[in-house]
Amino acid sequence: MIPKFFFCRGCYFPTHSILCTACADSLTWNQALLPSPTHEILGIAPILFAFEQTQKAIRSWKEHGGSRLKKKLFKMPIALKQELLELHFFAIIPIPQSQKRSYRRGHDSAYEVAHFFSRELNVPILPLLELTCSDPEQQTGKSRFEREVSRNPFQISECFPWNNQLMDTLLKQVDQGRCTQFLIIDDVITSGATLAKASVRIRELIPRSKCFAGSLGYRPRLRHGMESRSNPNQENSNPPKPPQFRFQTPSEESQSDAQFAQDLVNIRKNP
Repeated sequence: MIPKFFFCRGCYFPTHSILCTACADSLTWNQALLPSPTHEILGIAPILFAFEQTQKAIRSWKEHGGSRLKKKLFKMPIALKQELLELHFFAIIPIPQSQKRSYRRGHDSAYEVAHFFSRELNVPILPLLELTCSDPEQQTGKSRFEREVSRNPFQISECFPWNNQLMDTLLKQVDQGRCTQFLIIDDVITSGATLAKASVRIRELIPRSKCFAGSLGYRPRLRHGMESRSNPNQENSNPPKPPQFRFQTPSEESQSDAQFAQDLVNIRKNP
């Protein structure tokens, strides 16, 4: 019989698993809560660092919703889980996705990640946000500045059942002036602009709330390519400026030629 084979979702080479050995070994798991790239979020908890091969695998899962690939990617390290449990989140709030995009992909990627965090942390999901328009602009391909200055695409859901038990508990905490912590979930974190806009809407409704973020992947801003594996949360610095070349004036050229000739004479005198 011919053995069953797949095309690797990371490098698209034939393999006997959904990910080849090289791509599976390239998955870099996050072990702790990381500093947030934006001030509106107190910390981020991605499961994976989205380097080149990992990013391809996550994109393949987002676009095709492969259940076998999900088993390879959805694993929470024990240290990260313990740190998140100590924060005692009140609820998990998923980032709403475009219905057209979800229908085309065959699944809602942010809700799948939210259900994974909810199952691991035993925290209920609170679908508090919705999109202001049915088909918002995609953030992929935009610069950090374009993401930050774009309008807020989220609003408090009009169809949310305000009379359920979870919301009653939340309103009691608000009346008592207690601080409530939420975990906002997106599929991938890049600049953090989407999460910042979502946290603004949440704090407008619940002023004393604190927001953290979780995701499947996080693409850190790197300083040097492979250096990031030892320090993934290292901030990106501007690349060194190239050397500035300056044309010499005729007088400087004659001086340099004269100096070269004098050095050559000295070498011949003192071999």
